[in-house]
Amino acid sequence: MVQREYITREVKVEQIHRIVEECSKESVPALKDKLIAYAGKYWGTERRKAIEYLNQLIAEESIFIDGEYVWTLKRWLKIEKSREKDYNKMRDIINGQTEL
Repeated sequence: MVQREYITREVKVEQIHRIVEECSKESVPALKDKLIAYAGKYWGTERRKAIEYLNQLIAEESIFIDGEYVWTLKRWLKIEKSREKDYNKMRDIINGQTEL
């Protein structure tokens, strides 16, 4: 019985990972609460268990959660790299001080 339960868990974790990957391909984040709601709606999973699935993906270094946003780790590293290069923190763009 334990083996069957483990397989089901892995399928659910993989499904969540695929959703996050598809969102990252479109350059939009998956929303943490929406993923938890998806797990509850389609699998009857408790919030606590859905968070465990997300934490498992974080431990496997597959995803990164930034507040409410969930990204693949690869996409997050690109975002972080671009944030490091933006030394003005977009203040020049907000103030209209850039020339294109």
